Amino acid sequence: MSISDRVGTAVKLYESISPANEPYKLQYEAIELWKGIITDILAAMAETTDKAKQELLDECAVISVLIGRGHSETDEPMNGYPFLMASLGFFAARLDTALPVGAVNEVQRSIDRVDWYPTDSPAPADAETRGILLPVTVDTINQLSLVWGNRDEVELASEVLAIAETLYKTVQLPKSDTSDLAKVVSATGVELEKVYTNTLYYIGQNMTGVDRDVAIEYITQTLDRQYDLGIYDPQDWAQNVLAMSVALTESDIKRVGKLLSQVDVVLEEISDAENRVEMRAQWHLTWARLIGALLTRSLTKFQSSIAQVDRDDSVNSSEELWENLDESSVVSGPNQAEKIYQDMLDHYKACLDFYKLDGFVSDHVEIAVERSQMIGTYSNIVGLIGSGTALERHNRQCKLQIERSRLLWSYPKQLNKSMYLGLILDIMLDLADSTTDRFSLKLEADKTDSARQVGNLAISLYTDIVKHIAEFVHQSRETSGQQDLDVIPDIVTDVPNDLASRLIVALFSVGRIYLQIPGATVEYIRKALKCFERILLWQEKHEGDDNFAQQVAISQQMAELLPLKLKHLM
Repeated sequence: MSISDRVGTAVKLYESISPANEPYKLQYEAIELWKGIITDILAAMAETTDKAKQELLDECAVISVLIGRGHSETDEPMNGYPFLMASLGFFAARLDTALPVGAVNEVQRSIDRVDWYPTDSPAPADAETRGILLPVTVDTINQLSLVWGNRDEVELASEVLAIAETLYKTVQLPKSDTSDLAKVVSATGVELEKVYTNTLYYIGQNMTGVDRDVAIEYITQTLDRQYDLGIYDPQDWAQNVLAMSVALTESDIKRVGKLLSQVDVVLEEISDAENRVEMRAQWHLTWARLIGALLTRSLTKFQSSIAQVDRDDSVNSSEELWENLDESSVVSGPNQAEKIYQDMLDHYKACLDFYKLDGFVSDHVEIAVERSQMIGTYSNIVGLIGSGTALERHNRQCKLQIERSRLLWSYPKQLNKSMYLGLILDIMLDLADSTTDRFSLKLEADKTDSARQVGNLAISLYTDIVKHIAEFVHQSRETSGQQDLDVIPDIVTDVPNDLASRLIVALFSVGRIYLQIPGATVEYIRKALKCFERILLWQEKHEGDDNFAQQVAISQQMAELLPLKLKHLM
């Protein structure tokens, strides 16, 4: 068997390596075969010309890299280090490239541990040989960067990876269009592009603790190139993109949108159906979070300069919006915001449908809470720049916040609702309090119809708060959908202390609004009286608690006056 045939056999043997009952057996067999080939090459060199000797030494250096890589996948990975270092020193001389001092010292120590390295310095390669050696040199640097990274020699790894970049850039690229990857590959060769893509990834990994933004840029370039070159494992690539999207969202929302569109295609290439479905759920969640980030950023812009809002921001599709997103990565107005908001809800729904499966309960709740927060962000956009009058915007904002709290309340029943009841109540209280302030302004301005409308809205919000507390106390949904306080059970004596303040505020506010609404009917006065009586009932059960002294005092007065007023009216 010729040397060439034996090299081919060794490579095939190495490529067939897989976990077996005898760990590392095939690796060590391949390593011994490669070492034997080098021995035969050295024996054959005595009877060849100088040119042929140089070609055989090139083969030895390449095989030495294979030996180094083979050792890296055994239980003694560092045994391959001298083979990699000696090859690096040889290739650097052949490519007429200087190594950093640290690497030169490592090369000198490694030369003595291999038997193929020439006594004379290798001569620079011709153009044809240079093209052959470039990919394997860059690959050798990649392998060594992993070793140095594991030894925390980050500086040395960075210096040598920089050489790989420089070597790649020595290739004559097409002058017309270096953004056309097909033209670049025709000039550099597929193998060089593959190993250089790995170089970019290793540089990114190496820069993670030094400059996060630079690291993100390098790793994103890697993902782009892997996709364009078609050199990726579908599941690994998709997972890497989804992980990178979290970091990249802060700096380049539009670019993340492009990557996620590519993931949409790649996911269909995952052969395992179960993995594909789970990855699709993660994809939906990442899209939802990306849109949420865009809405949050847009809200900040609207809050800082409402005058710059474009109210004619028509858009035919969210895809068109994404393609035309400006450099500031914000939507220009309410129409665009509404379009992507609906897309966000669709993505959250698809994700939550997956996480309803057994085993994902906590993830389900976490995502539901997250969705609720994004609904709150969008409701603030509506309240700030939505269409219609200020009152119409406020009404729509209230509806969104009510939807937000009810969605939260519905996920999932099997968990203790106290985990997120406080969040729901705080959402509703903030909204109800702001609506009450608006009600007071309408009263002061003597706008009777508007005051009545806003007052009833505030009552419905506070009533929802009482309902949520009642349902929590009784762990029942029997009163769900009811808006009248009369049908809500008396729960004030059983309410936990941490919910008491919210309950008292809600009851007291509803009672006052019922009395203040223009043209208050007998029915409204009865409902107000019931609210004040419940506050007094709570006080009876919590004697000595002065936290609500003012509300209790006023409730006492109302409980005495209102029956007289009702008697007079009737």
